[in-house]
Amino acid sequence: MKQRLDSGNGCKSMTLLILFFLFSIQISEQLSAQYSGFDLSRYKLPDIKVSRLDMMFDLGGNMNKARIESWDGDSVRARNNMFGTNINLNYNHFRNTQKYQGILDVRLLGDKTRYSQDNENSNSENAYNTMSLNVTNNSRFYNASRKFIELGPSLTFTRLGEKQKQVQVPGISYDISDKKHSLRLSLPVSAGIGRIEPVEDMRLAIYILEELNKAGRTGSLPDDELLIDLARKISEIKRKRFFDARLRKIEELVELDSFLLASNIISEMDITSFTILNDQWDYASGPSRYAGFSFDAGIDDELFLDRSNELLTANGIESEPVKSNSTVFFIGGFSRIRYEKPHNLYWQSSANLKVRYGMEVHSLPDIQPGNGEQLKYKVFNAAASYAISYIPDSRSLYSLSMEGSYKDSGSNQYFYLPTPGTYSVSDGNIYVKAGLRMYYYVSPQFRISLDSRAALYVINSSKTLENQPELTELRRSSENNLTLTLNYSFF
Repeated sequence: MKQRLDSGNGCKSMTLLILFFLFSIQISEQLSAQYSGFDLSRYKLPDIKVSRLDMMFDLGGNMNKARIESWDGDSVRARNNMFGTNINLNYNHFRNTQKYQGILDVRLLGDKTRYSQDNENSNSENAYNTMSLNVTNNSRFYNASRKFIELGPSLTFTRLGEKQKQVQVPGISYDISDKKHSLRLSLPVSAGIGRIEPVEDMRLAIYILEELNKAGRTGSLPDDELLIDLARKISEIKRKRFFDARLRKIEELVELDSFLLASNIISEMDITSFTILNDQWDYASGPSRYAGFSFDAGIDDELFLDRSNELLTANGIESEPVKSNSTVFFIGGFSRIRYEKPHNLYWQSSANLKVRYGMEVHSLPDIQPGNGEQLKYKVFNAAASYAISYIPDSRSLYSLSMEGSYKDSGSNQYFYLPTPGTYSVSDGNIYVKAGLRMYYYVSPQFRISLDSRAALYVINSSKTLENQPELTELRRSSENNLTLTLNYSFF
């Protein structure tokens, strides 16, 4: 049974959901695990390097023919054909050491689609070509005192091409050619202190040992150091590169079994031990857990170039091309804080804060000189979020989150047209959202899933021409969504 509610009374609904959230947590405190108080933040990801290159290729199309006969005997025939292909090339490199944390991702996408439509009165042929390249890199270089320098360069290039040929009635034809290019470059540089570590593999190691112990397959639970060694082994196994999912699963379980036997955690592998390993490996690996604190501040910059060229030909007569060019450049400073705290095996809290201030310049060379061909804005951004999660076991999850952002931008610019004078423009945007996620495993027969979100948007704009009254606009909107799923198996 699934129900979706949209209501303007979001605050009341969210309050009831939070109370239900707390009540559900209270009744699900049924575990008294040996490692429930283990400090997950003690775990540090080992030295790992993973590279992978994947290519995906799609080819498809469809053809549709139709004949429609009306009551007066007239008939209309129509035909639609579509054929498309795309290729996606993705390279990903991940590296983690005591002195470095970084990831490089390169994606190349090519897409080509042809579409034609014919009927007795007109026909058209369209061809679309898309090519995009996206490169992102995030690198942190650490010293012995956990201070770091971070580089986060990124590049996105997109090329869009479109050709349309239309014949509406005999003797009237149109040809449209449109080309668009865009380029986005960014190179933020910052310095800071602290480190965030992924710790979900530590949690998985604890679950595996606890389940083996419950089944009587371990003589006694190992000490903390051996437990951390098991988590490191899990991290290494999970990040190996495999080309076959079935072979991957076999190799992972074989390596895990070998470690448990060599460490004398278990004396032998039987069907009970195997089913426990297989179940925990598949279903207890998530969700992602992190530990640590980091603060950094630096310089943020971004350049965006957009170019387009459209050409129209009607009945063989070519019109003047329509060109459009724009450039947006941002330069400023930023600071951010990230905090991740695994309170114990079951509780996790996260907090983020980022503040940015700078100058944004819009260049529009196609506009008449002196009429706003270059606009300068002072921009201030602030965004914050907080989330708390409760994960009582590998089957249930509760999460409550809140986030908000504020943006303020303003400009004073002299224009010649339509009326000479200095224009003042300011915009303020506020966004607030609260969310609740829950998956509660009541029993093997009964499960509850809930997703809820309440959001508020406020936009305040004002424009002023010197010696003229101020023009203001205030827009408010809210959004409330609730999806509740109850799943009960009768037999």
